Amino acid sequence: MNNKDLVRAAFEIVWNCGEVDRVREFYSEDFCSHQPPTAPAWDPGPDGVAKIVMLLRTAFPDYHEQIEDIISDGDRVVARMGY
Repeated sequence: MNNKDLVRAAFEIVWNCGEVDRVREFYSEDFCSHQPPTAPAWDPGPDGVAKIVMLLRTAFPDYHEQIEDIISDGDRVVARMGY
């Protein structure tokens, strides 16, 4: 699986389907989110990703993120999202 496909799968499985038990399949232990710390007890690592997904999907059960554009260069991937 290439890096773009990995990012697409992470958004579909974790964010759109809410399968937070699979976060570590897509986010390494040293992952660091650069999103603003808006969640309680913010953790920028994989546990923080799981928490924010659970919070969002509890508040908005039909939450869905759509990748509008995705580019990669080497091991870096950038996705522009739509909601």
